[in-house]
Amino acid sequence: MSDPLPFTVKPIYWNASQKEVKAIRSKVFIEEQGVPPELEWDGLDEHSYHVLAFAPDGAPIGTGRLLQDGHIGRIAVLQEWRGKGVGRALLELLLVIANKMGNEEVKLHARPASSISTRSAASPSRARSSWRRGSRTSP
Repeated sequence: MSDPLPFTVKPIYWNASQKEVKAIRSKVFIEEQGVPPELEWDGLDEHSYHVLAFAPDGAPIGTGRLLQDGHIGRIAVLQEWRGKGVGRALLELLLVIANKMGNEEVKLHARPASSISTRSAASPSRARSSWRRGSRTSP
């Protein structure tokens, strides 16, 4: 039996947790990666599904979102938690949510240099892979 993960990942409501989500995404995308704020805050969050990862002490450590049209993106993990499976766990929960919402296809948007694209998806080219109900396909 494998050890439990040292963090938890849960679906959250934007209105209840936007402060935590904004703090993580601001740190990762705007501060670390230099994404302009007007690109990061695209106005789609209120109508998206969100997940949040929490450290054992309850501190938020990562986030991701699923748009209603099936696009997964904005997966961000705080630096000290990278390489520990948080990004993968966020992605897996977003795929479960997409399946439950009836999405026939899901598209993952990730920056080529992101660890999720190189570790979780096996290669940078898979960062743009599609998921279809029942199977995964790559372009």
